[in-house]
Amino acid sequence: MEPEVRERFERIEAILEVLSRQHQAAMARMDRADARMDRADARMDRADAHFEKRMRGFEKLAMIGMKELANLSRTQKSMKATLDAFVKSMRGGNGRGNGRPR
Repeated sequence: MEPEVRERFERIEAILEVLSRQHQAAMARMDRADARMDRADARMDRADAHFEKRMRGFEKLAMIGMKELANLSRTQKSMKATLDAFVKSMRGGNGRGNGRPR
């Protein structure tokens, strides 16, 4: 082989070697980026699950609060009726007046 051809061949071979190393480095960076993305996805999935669990807890608290408000409303109505009956009973003198004042 002529020295000039041999020299061109070696330069091309060196260029291909550099390109191959660059390609391998790029692939390694891509693999690391994919691994980081997988870890980020896993963290996001855990965060989503945690968020959903907290939301279910808030929903339960809201339901409990609504039930408590309903119970409180019923209790207040009952107490008002009891208080009204008590006040009416106090108006009568001997209890036979059906609550009419004298």
